[in-house]
Parts: sequence; structure tokens; C-alpha cells
Amino acid sequence: MAAVPIAACANGSIDPQYKEAVSQTAEAITTYSTSTMQAAATAALNVAVAYENTKPPSDGDPNYLQYDNLIWAAQSYSVTPDGTQIQFDPNVPGYRFISNQAQALLEAAQDNPNVASYLVAGLKSCFTDTSGAWIYNVRAGVFKGYENGRATTGSVSAITPPQYTYTPPGYVPANVIDHFTTVGVANGNDVATVALTSTTFPTTARDYWFGLLTYSDLTPFQNTTAIKAKFNSQAQAASCSPFNGPGPGGNPRFTITLNGQTLAARFQGVGAQCQQTCTSTLQIDPTPYATPGPYYNASGIVGALLNPFSYDWTQSAASVDHGGEYAFGPNAAGQMVGGTFSLAVAHHGVITGYSFVGY
Repeated sequence: MAAVPIAACANGSIDPQYKEAVSQTAEAITTYSTSTMQAAATAALNVAVAYENTKPPSDGDPNYLQYDNLIWAAQSYSVTPDGTQIQFDPNVPGYRFISNQAQALLEAAQDNPNVASYLVAGLKSCFTDTSGAWIYNVRAGVFKGYENGRATTGSVSAITPPQYTYTPPGYVPANVIDHFTTVGVANGNDVATVALTSTTFPTTARDYWFGLLTYSDLTPFQNTTAIKAKFNSQAQAASCSPFNGPGPGGNPRFTITLNGQTLAARFQGVGAQCQQTCTSTLQIDPTPYATPGPYYNASGIVGALLNPFSYDWTQSAASVDHGGEYAFGPNAAGQMVGGTFSLAVAHHGVITGYSFVGY
């Protein structure tokens, strides 16, 4: 599915200091670099931003807002028939609201085979290690209007709590108001951050299953038999995302906290019941030139000939709005190269970015 051939580095040739994530199967042990994990985190961000900003309008489906929160969940994905990439699963609830742009960016992120391998290994480990009954439920509405170097604010309603959870009489998730501030990567801060804060008044706006990430029941959604069939029903009752890679260790470029506590990659924690103010944060460390919006450093806007981006061969294409800009850094062979993002890359009939072309 790759639109542009990408030079790939064998895992064994990666400098040992960059080897951090390991996938072990009966056949082989695969080690992934920090650059690969950063590219996976970039993919998670780009897919969520594209989904939230290009999804079709509601057609009256009562679960329309709840579908947002499935965007990083393992239930939303399947492995392609050739086994080389992940894709959106057409059986996932709300599939008709996943835009062509979101699908294109997921595919584009996997033009690099190391990134594709990391996501496939992550998804397969979700299928093997977790039961599929619980959702890695992320509040995707916080990415509405996301851009680098810019803060966006707004509010999101609650998710549907699990059936066994206490909620006060008359509790309506759609009436809940949780406020967010999302800050794109900017000068002096290469991490995109989201802060979510609960409301205490009026009491009808309080959240009883709060968090940017919650461990949520698949039961409220209909027609999930095919989704559950991908998983090991006897495995751990935990939520899981392919963007965390294989195993329980998680992706250090992709972290979420709730009331100060870092949440595990195999998440089983309850949502907070917010009688008082609750807070939750998300940090994603993406590649700046692969995410939307201008990026600045102390020398000014980055991407000009005299102030190029730092190139990472694992992330070989820039986002559409960084087309024509300059970068400098090591290629897959470790040689320092300069060039521009000037070769258009298309997926699903959409130009998803511009690939790096060396001088």
C-alpha cells in the first residue's frame, strides 16, 4: 500500500542506544527504535485530528458522539490481508463516520515498514492479551481544530459509563461538561499536550466516569460479535491500543495521566467520579514537520533553507502544509543529508503529505 518507496533499516542495524521496545513471538524477537515509537505517536495524533475535523455530520445516530472515543481502541482496527499493516475495521461501530482523510493518514503513516511492523505487532498483542470486552476510550473531541503552535479550548460531554457504575438518578452523559485545553507543539515545547478538567457546578454537569482515557464497556454498542471475535475472550479484561506497540510496556512518546497517575498501556482503571475538580492530561511527542500547523524555534519559523527541520528517516514525509520546506539529518544509512519535502504522496485518493527528496 505504500505510495512511495521508503529506504528501510534492518532492525539489527539500529544503534543499540535507540533500541527500547521489544516484540517477542515464537518466531522472532523484534526491537523498535525510539524514532519508530515517535512515528507511531505521530500517526495516533494525525489520525485523531483528521477524524475529529473531517468526520461526516450526525445522521441522528444516538451514539454519534460516543463513536469518537473508539479512535485509538484496538476494536477499531484489523490487520490487512497481507499482514503488513493495520487498517480500520469496517465492523467497528460507527465505521461510516470514519472519514477518507483519517483512513488515508493511517495508511500513510505505515509507508515506513518499521512503523507498520510496530503497529501490527501492537494490534496483534491486543488481540492475544486482552479480551476485547473493554475499550481504550479516548476523548477525541479535544482534537477539534488542532494545530502546531496554537492552543484550542472547548468542552466535551461524558462517555457512557459501564453498567455497574454508580451514577446519580437522572444522570445524562450528554449533559456533562468537561473543559479542555489542547496545545500543539511549539517553540520550546516539542510535546503536544491536552488538559481536561471536570465541572463541579451545576451538579448535572459533573462527570461520573472522568478521564482523557477511560476503561469502558463495549456493551452499549450494537453488532459487536465480529469485533469480539478478533480477541482472546479468555485473556485479560483490559483496554488496549495498537499505538502503544506490543506488550504492556507502552509507548513513551504517548502518555496519559489521571489525577497525576500515569495510566498503563493495558489499562484497567476506573473513571474518576468527580464530586470535586478532576484533571487528566495527555502528552504526545510527534514529529513536528509531520503534524499540521507552523512550527517555530528560537531562530524563527522552521522549514526555511537556513533553519531546516531535523530530519528523521523513520518519518520520511511531511504533512501537506509543510510541502516544499527544508530538512537536514541522517538517512537510514546514517549519512547526513539535506533536502526538501517535495514529492507528493497520495493514499485513498488524498494527498497525505510530501516525501523527503535529498539534494
